[in-house]
Formats: sequence, structure tokens, C-alpha cells
Amino acid sequence: MIPALYDISKNFLSKHEDVFEEILNLKRQQIYNENTFDEEISIQSHIHHELNFIFTVINKHSQIQKNGKYLLLKDLFVENSSEIWKKMILYKKIIKKYNFFQAAKDFTILWIFLNIPEKKEI
Repeated sequence: MIPALYDISKNFLSKHEDVFEEILNLKRQQIYNENTFDEEISIQSHIHHELNFIFTVINKHSQIQKNGKYLLLKDLFVENSSEIWKKMILYKKIIKKYNFFQAAKDFTILWIFLNIPEKKEI
């Protein structure tokens, strides 16, 4: 989807190459580095931010609204973004519960038997 967005958006972005170079660098970092889960979430968040920027800028051009390929890509990105958002909400709920049990262990006898490391929220 990103290569198609690259082709469609090149006439509508003034810093087209810079924006897509940043996305490519993030994708390389995601693929070729061994990232922790938190680093992976951060990389995905940056990619999402860059893609949102592209859509925000090119959406301001009325000509792009007539391009069928763009409209299809936009729908696909929106659908994928909503799925990612749902997973992030679930992840945050799990972390919140985990942190609750982390705090609760200090007030129960379970802390003797459980070694639960602290987890930061995103």
C-alpha cells in the first residue's frame, strides 16, 4: 500500500521524497533490528504519524478526491488504522490490569511467591 501511496501522492506533497524516506527508514529499522515490544510500538506509532501527515496534506487537494486509487487506499488505511487502534486499546487495558496486580501484590501475601516486574504504561 505504501508504494501505491507514494505514486499517487508525489504531485501533491512538496517534501515528498523526505516524508517517504522517513517511512522507509522506519520500516528498515522495524525489519532489520531486533526491537523490544516497546520499540516496535514506537516505530509503528511513528509510521502511523507519517502516513497521517501524508493523508492530511493530500486530502486538501480537490483533484485527489477524484482519483479512484487514492480513495481505495484511503479506505484501506482507515480500516487498518481502526484495527490497530482497537489492538492498542486492548493492550492498554491489559497493561492497566497488570499494573493493578503489580501494586496489589505489595498488600497481599502473594508478593512472597510472585516476582512480577513493573511495567510502564504507554
